Amino acid sequence: AIEAVRTAPRPRIVRGDLVDELPALASEAPGDATLVVFHTAVLTYLPLARREEFAALVRELPGHWISNEHHTVLPWLDAPAPDDEHLLTLALDERAVAFTAPHGQSLHWFAPPAAPAA
Repeated sequence: AIEAVRTAPRPRIVRGDLVDELPALASEAPGDATLVVFHTAVLTYLPLARREEFAALVRELPGHWISNEHHTVLPWLDAPAPDDEHLLTLALDERAVAFTAPHGQSLHWFAPPAAPAA
């Protein structure tokens, strides 16, 4: 594993505010690529108003938004509260899909919605 990492390109790290920097970074995505904005356990450090600003910004971007945050961080998500307060809610484009352990130790998918009655 160490040898594989030694030859891999180093990731680009951008210092700055995630709300302020995101538009410029998103604009760098190739036109033929699908932009994916992913974050895990980061929005908890922003006040609610700033989280809402971030959400409004991401909603306007093309592509997909994957969030993995504590269920209290994005209160507008329609998701149940987990039995374990330490679990995070994984969401795709603001649709809750699973609970996850904080460091990726577990993933608990929600049951698929029931088919409409005929």
